[in-house]
Order: sequence, then structure tokens, then C-alpha cells
Amino acid sequence: MPDFCAAYGCSNRRSLETRTRGITFHVFPKTGERRRQWEAALRRDGFVSCGRTLLCSDHFSCEDFDRTGQTVRLKDGVMPTVFNFPAHLQRPEAARSTTTSRRAEDEPQPNVVSILNVAKTREMVIDFRRVRTSPLPLCILGEDVAVVEDYKYLGVHLDNGLNWRINTDAVHKKGMSRLYFLRKLRSFNVCRKMLEIFYRSVVASALFFAAVCCSIRDGDTSRINKLIRKAGSVIGIKLDPFEAVLERRTLNRLLSIMDNPTHPLHLQLDSQRSSFSNRLLQLRHNSVQQITSGWKRTLCSIVSLEYNHVVHFTL
Repeated sequence: MPDFCAAYGCSNRRSLETRTRGITFHVFPKTGERRRQWEAALRRDGFVSCGRTLLCSDHFSCEDFDRTGQTVRLKDGVMPTVFNFPAHLQRPEAARSTTTSRRAEDEPQPNVVSILNVAKTREMVIDFRRVRTSPLPLCILGEDVAVVEDYKYLGVHLDNGLNWRINTDAVHKKGMSRLYFLRKLRSFNVCRKMLEIFYRSVVASALFFAAVCCSIRDGDTSRINKLIRKAGSVIGIKLDPFEAVLERRTLNRLLSIMDNPTHPLHLQLDSQRSSFSNRLLQLRHNSVQQITSGWKRTLCSIVSLEYNHVVHFTL
């Protein structure tokens, strides 16, 4: 007589097919409370097991088996828990309630505005209109946001006039402090190659950080170039001046935008191409001052696309 699994809706029987699938069969406990627990777990009305009643391994979890020997055995005290009961045999389970879940239900869910720290929020208004009017104060959660004239964001000092003087002073100060370490490194008789690597990774990274996005005056350019010449004398080589590095980086940035159709500025730059030579035409801006070369005008037009609008920065 073939051996079948006694679980509800299970059609597994002892055969070569089930053995190939790795399914094993296990006899009900002989007597006692465990046997009654197994019978109750099947949820079959009036079911009473006998000495040959079996359950297959599909109704036990993986942790219930002892596979150390030649035969697969059930561990002591395990219960069948894996069943696929229909709806009328399923027992309603009460939802688990923990201290954390109850606290989460009692407390209101915060939104983005409530998470914002208004005390640390700053507003900076950049206005290039001819007729300027004071903007209305920004109010969040009943508190007015402080309006500032300059702010440091992502390592760059911004001001509401976009003259970049504060940022240039900060860059020069940082470059001078790092030049000290370059001189200190030379006093240890470090080779020229290591000094050059230190300059490009430590000093130059501070001098040319975000240089493509910033404008700079001629006097500030002279200060940066003087610092670069000092670094070159420490290393013993001639370093590229600030204008050469900036022009090279600006050109690379322009080429990357023109070669990337998904960039937001691609269409604007592509419209400036000459229909004859395919070269990029010089952009014009009457309101831009202190800019002398064509590539700087191009850069300024890229940075400030909407020169006749008010730009609000809430930081």
C-alpha cells in the first residue's frame, strides 16, 4: 500500500519521483501530547492518526531537520507549521503590537517641511533686474527665513552680486596655507616628482576648485598667479598660469556639453554654432562687466542663463 502525506491538499506520496526531489516522509509521534499537537496542526475534523500516518518534509521548516547522519531525521520537539490551507481553515491572527509600533501610531508622521530646520535655513536673492523691488519674506512654519548677502555652498562662496571676490579671497588664503606644507615637504629633501604630485593633488585642487563656474578680476588673477609661481619655484619647474588652466578646463567643459545631447545647455550652445564654419559664436551680454576675453563671456552666459530674472537661493 503506497504511503501518502496526511496534510490537507498535499498529494505527495512515497515514490522514486519524490525521492529524486528530496522529499522525505516522517511518521507521527507514537503517543502523548506531541501526537495530539500534530493532529491539531492539520486542522482536519475528526482526524485520528494511526501507526503508519505520515507527513512529508514540505510541511516542516529547514531548521527542523537533522541531516548529519545517513538518513534525514526530525529534531526533537518540532511541529509541522508549513501548510496551504483554504480560507475557511485559516485562523485569524492578531497583528503584533510592539512599543515601537504603538509609538509610531501615536506620533504624527513628519513631512518634508517639518523636518526642515528653519533656524539654519538661509535665503539669498540674486536680482539683475533694472527696477529692483524687495521680495516678500519667505515664511516656513510661521518663521521668517533669514536673508543673507553671501553664503558658502558646496565649498564655493556665493554673494548676491556674483562678483566672486569673497570666494577668491578664500581660495587665495587656502592656497597660501597649503603652500606652506609644500615648502615643508621640500625641506625633507623629497624628490621633484613627489613635490609635483603633492602640488597637483593638494595645492592646485584648492586653487582651481570650481574655477570654471566663477568669474575673477585681473587683480585677483595676479594674486593667484603669484602663488602659482611661488609653488613652481619650490618644485623647480614652470607651472601653467591660472588663465591657461582655466581656459583649458572651460574648453573641455564646453566640448563635453556640446557632445552630450541630454545636457540642459546642449541646445543653447548648439544654436550658437556657425552655419559656415561650425564654430561656436561669441555670446553677447551688455550687462556683464569686468570680462575681457571671449571665452569668459561664453562661460558667464552659460552660468547665468536668465540674466533678466530674479534668482532665489534657499540654503
